[in-house]
Amino acid sequence: MVVETSQKQKETDPEAGSKNVSLYFLIKSIGALLTAFSGGALLEILDKRQVFLITAIFPLFLIISAILLDEKKFNSGKEIKNKGKNKLSNSNK
Repeated sequence: MVVETSQKQKETDPEAGSKNVSLYFLIKSIGALLTAFSGGALLEILDKRQVFLITAIFPLFLIISAILLDEKKFNSGKEIKNKGKNKLSNSNK
């Protein structure tokens, strides 16, 4: 996802890729911190096995969302411009 977004923004902002990667690692770090703190808080309330079961279910959510995700084909601006030129040249013949 990060790479696809970087490719889309490459023409308008050459440094967009590095910004997106930095943002990705920032969000990943915040998520790791939240998981660590919430896991500790859950251990005070629930049993170790229950906390382990909860964390074991999260990858299943990821798999299910990946299956249900409807991705659209990415067309670069160059391909779209070339298709338009081809249509114009074919109509002139």
